[in-house]
Order: sequence, then C-alpha cells, then structure tokens
Amino acid sequence: MSTAAPTFLQSTLLVSNREITVRLRSKAFRISTGILLLGVLASIVIGSIVSANTQPTKVAVQRSVINALPDLRQFAVTNVNTRVEAEKLVRSGAVEAAIVSNSTVSKLGITVIGLHSSPAAVVAAVSVAPDVTLLDAPKQNPLLIYLVSLGFGLVFFLSAVTFGSTIAQSVVEEKAT
Repeated sequence: MSTAAPTFLQSTLLVSNREITVRLRSKAFRISTGILLLGVLASIVIGSIVSANTQPTKVAVQRSVINALPDLRQFAVTNVNTRVEAEKLVRSGAVEAAIVSNSTVSKLGITVIGLHSSPAAVVAAVSVAPDVTLLDAPKQNPLLIYLVSLGFGLVFFLSAVTFGSTIAQSVVEEKAT
C-alpha cells in the first residue's frame, strides 16, 4: 500500500505552519516584534503630539494700518505705535515679523519687516491674489507621488534588512537538521 504524495498546496501549508509555529515559540522573535510594534506606535503618537503643538506666528502690527489689513486671526498680533518699536521687537526675537505703514515705497501702503528672510506666511496673508480657475487641473501632485513611492521603497528595504536575517537563519537551521 502506498500513500498518495501530498499536493503542492498541502506541502506549502505544512512547511509554513511549522515555520510559523517555530517563530511564534521563539522568545527572541516575540521580543523583537514587540519592540518593532512599540516603535511604530510611539512614532505615530509622537508625530501627532508634535504636530498639534504648533504656535501661531507672532507679528507686530502698527496701529495705523491695523484696519486696512485682512483678518489676521492665524497670527498672534502685538500692537505697536511706531515703526521703530516694531523693528525693536523683530530684532529682539519677540516677534517673527512686523507690518508697518509705508505709503512712500509701497503701493499698498504697508511694509512687512523680517529679520533674516521674508516671512512667507505674513506676506501671503497681506497679499492680494486674484481668483484662479483651472480648466485642466492636474490629477496628482508629482512630488507627492515621488515621496510616497520613496517612502514605500524605504519601508520595503528596512523590512527586508530587518527580517532577511531571520529568514536566512531559518534556512540554515533547516539545512542543519
């Protein structure tokens, strides 16, 4: 009497069940998997905490121009009387930018003062922009596609490096027995 040889699927299931059982019984595997899961969870929690604690940009605004400006609710506004006061606050680091009256140079009648670079958020808030209608809007941002694919590649690479040694060790162990 001969028994029928197992099918490919049966053989695969037999070997995979045995390998999974051996891995799950391994204390080192359980510890390393726990550490990995804790690391992933910690990175998610820390990322959400850090992103939630953003402080509004501090801006000094000269009292003579405050009524001419659009809504500045996204900024922490400090009112000043003169341009000199505003410049002192910017130089001291108390505010990141200042908006002052300047009808001789600017057509808008205001000037934005920054310390080392142009404060982009403040300039964007006080700038006049036309309405824009796109007839053929791009479906996806190419930079975002690039970054997402780079992220997936990095995760795959790290997974292969992390678990590749475990797989290699399992193969060596199998050959030794």
